[in-house]
Amino acid sequence: MALMQETTTTTIKDYSIPEIDALRAINERVGRLTLGLSIVGSILSELPINPSRLLDTINRMPLRDIPWSSSSRESNPLRRNTLLLQLFEVCFSIFNHVDGPRSLANRMVQASGWFASAPIPTPLLALAASKIPEKGRRKKS
Repeated sequence: MALMQETTTTTIKDYSIPEIDALRAINERVGRLTLGLSIVGSILSELPINPSRLLDTINRMPLRDIPWSSSSRESNPLRRNTLLLQLFEVCFSIFNHVDGPRSLANRMVQASGWFASAPIPTPLLALAASKIPEKGRRKKS
């Protein structure tokens, strides 16, 4: 829970018992993965949402039917951690709500797949994402 608390301006002491229980539930269900905990901490610090509402939002996100190869079905961490997939869906939903489906944030996620799993500097990622055309936007010839 320390990773979730690091990025929030609200301390654990400021939360009510049900909110602390929601944080514990998220902590357990995300499997204590650093990435998931960091995303939760960022959402809690950047958006006006409390932990119980975030947990409800995550639980309402539908799970997409992702085809997994039979060899990696059990070894894939995303397969074993459905809450993390739902958390990603919450993030994409936020991106879509704020800037539309072809926002720079969404295009950066798409471009990051081209470079996975190598670390990439943010300016290079932003440059690559800016080259992805926005949906419905046509170049004039």
